[in-house]
Amino acid sequence: MTSRPLYLLVALVLPLVTFGFFWVIFRQGIPRDLPVAVLDQDHSRFSRQITRMIDATPSMKVGEEVTSILEGQSLLRSGKYYALIVLSKNLEQDAMGGKAPAVINYYNNEFLLAGSIINRDVRRVIGTVSAGIDLRRRQSQGDMRAAALAHLEPIQISSKILFNPYTNYMYFLGGTLNPTMLQIFVLTLSIFALGIELKDGTAPQWLDAAGGNAWQAVGGKLLPYTAIFILVGCFMNAFHFHFLGAPVRGSEFFIQLSTVIMILAYQAIALFFVAVSANLRFSLSSGAFYSATAFAFVGMTFPIMAMPFAAKAWGALLPLTYYLKIFVDQSMRGATWTINVSDLVMLLLFVCILTPLAMLRMPRLMTEPKFWGKA
Repeated sequence: MTSRPLYLLVALVLPLVTFGFFWVIFRQGIPRDLPVAVLDQDHSRFSRQITRMIDATPSMKVGEEVTSILEGQSLLRSGKYYALIVLSKNLEQDAMGGKAPAVINYYNNEFLLAGSIINRDVRRVIGTVSAGIDLRRRQSQGDMRAAALAHLEPIQISSKILFNPYTNYMYFLGGTLNPTMLQIFVLTLSIFALGIELKDGTAPQWLDAAGGNAWQAVGGKLLPYTAIFILVGCFMNAFHFHFLGAPVRGSEFFIQLSTVIMILAYQAIALFFVAVSANLRFSLSSGAFYSATAFAFVGMTFPIMAMPFAAKAWGALLPLTYYLKIFVDQSMRGATWTINVSDLVMLLLFVCILTPLAMLRMPRLMTEPKFWGKA
């Protein structure tokens, strides 16, 4: 491990740097002061009130007031602002006259998160303003305040957020992206540590050092990395829950146990890739494709139930799918640990099935020169 800085770099330094990187990105928890531009074509007391309310919204900050739609759209396309809000001419006059004027919100939905937050909060601002106008109009017509309020919202929605009431992205994305990166490091480094012995033709010495026992050779090779990754993974979870204050409503022990099994599962996959291909470059490429695309198929950003069958099948072949289900159930949803026993069993199946299959072929790779020296 000390012969190549790459080993400790990938096993220890890069995971910690990555966790720190995500912490810096998501430490605020909720996106705030997203810059927007306003085109006020009315220049009335009413339009200025709307502009002030938009600026007072925690999620938005009015960067500047533009003079034309073309100017605003140019700034929007340049990426300087996430949205352009157009307050039309005669806005106050039409609103007071009951003509329902339009407030137009051009927003950049390439940035899905920012776009959806801005669109939601602009709707809230306009809805609040509209309700205030209607309330004053009804009261001026002689309605009592309670009756006017009842007309504004005759049916009220009681909406309760169950599992992330803080709508904190650090608790959710920080907690799920960290293990996603960890599995990439585990798989890549394990493939390299095993495959480099075949590439450099040192497999006979490797086997001799284990007394001719292929199981001991593989176990001895991977064990130090297993220990380091387990320490890193458990530290990652402890930092998330105890330093960042993320909720853990279920069993933290079950999460840590699942982290250990997930690491073993990805090491088993690494061994399987090396045993099947006997080619370091191909194994690394396969491992990169397998792990780097995983987050798109585990149901964190797009629900599994809405995926086509091929995507569901691919997600079922990823240990990360079962691990993140355990993580979210135990941390955010407060499920009992028995709910996730089946997910833990699936993680164990990767270890118990792929490891013996790979070891059927590994002794041959270690002893036959035709498998050595391949890039």
